[in-house]
Order: sequence, then structure tokens, then C-alpha cells
Amino acid sequence: MILESCQILSTVLNEQGLDAPYRSFNPKHPSCLWAAESAANFMHLALHCEAMIAEYGERFGKTHKCAIALQKCVALFDADRFPTTECTPLRLAMPVEFRSDNPILSYRKFYASKPRLRYPVDKIPSWVYDYRTEPFEIIKGE
Repeated sequence: MILESCQILSTVLNEQGLDAPYRSFNPKHPSCLWAAESAANFMHLALHCEAMIAEYGERFGKTHKCAIALQKCVALFDADRFPTTECTPLRLAMPVEFRSDNPILSYRKFYASKPRLRYPVDKIPSWVYDYRTEPFEIIKGE
């Protein structure tokens, strides 16, 4: 999700006429549309990506290759290029069978359905057990 987040941020910046670190991948994708709707959405995604990069570093003991791309995206950010500075509702990018009025619940069900789910033993979210019936890989924690 780190690479995908950087691609979404880059797509928004490219659509604004800037020279982002990555090429645009799908400007009409629901996640790209959401990130482009407001400065707050864009920065929320950037901060989430920053947290994922920090988690990656903690788990694997190295810096993710996208860290530099994220820094460039944040440096190019200008709130004045967005239609609003207020957050807008998250757009769901998943099959309809997982969708509900609650985006958190929708994404939990969606991610729990993934065939290659794996978590460090000390990082398994409690909700995984609510929605997952198939076994998943547990990685040794530190």
C-alpha cells in the first residue's frame, strides 16, 4: 500500500500540472478522485503513507524505497491547488459485496478476505478474527 499511496499522490500532483515522482496510473480511480477532492484528503493520505513507511522500517529494519517519493509529493503540495481544504467522505475502491455505509467496516471485511493475509504475531488487529475464517500467515514478531 505504500507504493500505491505514492502513486495516488503523484497522480493528483500530475493532474495539477506538476512534475511528481511517479507517472499517473488512473486519475479516475476512486482513491485518486478522493485524494484530489481536498487538500485535507491529500495530506491525510500522505500522513497515512508516512505511518506505513515508519511501520515498514520497524518491521524490516530498513527505509522503504518510496520514502523519497513521498517527501517529494509533500514538498510539491499546495493547498491552494485543491477545491477545498475540508475532508470529504472516503470513496470505496472494492467489490460491491464488501461495501457498506461504514468505510472502516467495509475495508476490514475486504482486507480480511484477501487470500495472502499475513501479520506479525504482535500486530494482528482484533477485527481480523471477526471477519476471517481462513487461516493466515503469522510472522515472528520481535
